[in-house]
Amino acid sequence: MKTIYLKNRFEVGEKLLGTFLDDSHYDILIQEDCDVYKPIPPTDKNPNLEDYLLLKFRKGVFSPEMQVTAYQSLREAAGESQNRGIAAGPRTEKSTGRDWVTLLQEKVLETLSGTMTTVTSDNPVDDMYVKYKNSTEVGSRGSVWLTQKRPKDFDFDVWAHSVKNLSPNERLEEVEKIYDWISDTSYANPVNSGIAGYFDRYPRIPYCRTTSYSTNHNDKFKASIPFIERISELFKELIPGRWEVQNREVLKLDPSFRIGNSAYTTITVNKTYRTAAHRDAGDLKEGFGNLSVVSNGVPYTGAYLVFPEFRAAVDVQPGDVIMMDVHEIHGNTSIGGEGERISVVCYMREKMADCKSKAYEDTRYNFVENRRLNNKHPLWHERWNGVSKGMWETEEWYKYLVDNGLHEYAAQIEDNIYGKKAGVLDI
Repeated sequence: MKTIYLKNRFEVGEKLLGTFLDDSHYDILIQEDCDVYKPIPPTDKNPNLEDYLLLKFRKGVFSPEMQVTAYQSLREAAGESQNRGIAAGPRTEKSTGRDWVTLLQEKVLETLSGTMTTVTSDNPVDDMYVKYKNSTEVGSRGSVWLTQKRPKDFDFDVWAHSVKNLSPNERLEEVEKIYDWISDTSYANPVNSGIAGYFDRYPRIPYCRTTSYSTNHNDKFKASIPFIERISELFKELIPGRWEVQNREVLKLDPSFRIGNSAYTTITVNKTYRTAAHRDAGDLKEGFGNLSVVSNGVPYTGAYLVFPEFRAAVDVQPGDVIMMDVHEIHGNTSIGGEGERISVVCYMREKMADCKSKAYEDTRYNFVENRRLNNKHPLWHERWNGVSKGMWETEEWYKYLVDNGLHEYAAQIEDNIYGKKAGVLDI
């Protein structure tokens, strides 16, 4: 087994993020069992090597039978997705037939609405056109124009110059009209990627839950668990300190939010998807990224996993496993051939730590759904998702908890509901 202690870290700059990596971004190609460490500063006289670990790579650690089962169980989890952000690569001219909101348009709207706080010029809109006139870059939000709302003859440039001299209130009114023609959802290039296992709350879906793939394909998901547990065993064997921290956090959760007996809550499944340069987010920072690859048995080429700041790449083939620092910039080289490459990334979602019991999270789901479907609810309106600000500090929620036998959770908010102390929003 080979060990590499890197001597240099190269500053590649944030501009590399979102771009595709190729053979020019690495000098070392790892194709054998190997541990790789980042540069250790000479001031650290007694280093904990796990603190400097970039990756550990092991070849052929899964039996052919386990690989086939994992492939058959997980490939359908990688459906078409547009929520992979910069990892999906440079945005193309259109997003599934819809025009992107360009960086210029985004900056002009911010300027006209008064949210561009750094503007000091007397002609800030004109300044935006000078600064971004040659830019075809998509705006940072990854938004698209809603074709069913935006008039076909709408010319953004003509509109911007026609409203720039209006009063602040008139400009704001015009900008709000335009924002209504832009999707609230952020998009990226469509790629074949999805998640399985369990997911934490966020504002639009304010309950911890089983992912749709694991719900709708439960038998297949269960069949993949021995493969996932094996990755966790290798994690424990190869990086025991990081495994211990992550496993301890997973064990604090309701067992229903743990994948088998592994140290994971969630997996991301990618199908023949060349990731652009990116850093992972949402995983437990004290843990470590664990990735393996399976395939349909047909050869493919490329797909080297590159760490450009360290000029190193790894040839992860079906049946191999890599433990890696996913918070360092990484991405894949191009993928060729007819083979189907399925990468499986296992991790703990950091915000899963906020999840309470499965019964409580299911009750949150039922509460939201009952509100959404109740057209007699005082807040109901067309396309309402059942969510409203401060809903978890209302008498309505308190009574719902009591009616469903969750008296312990009701007691935790009782004082807030009935005015004995200030409430705390929990959305």
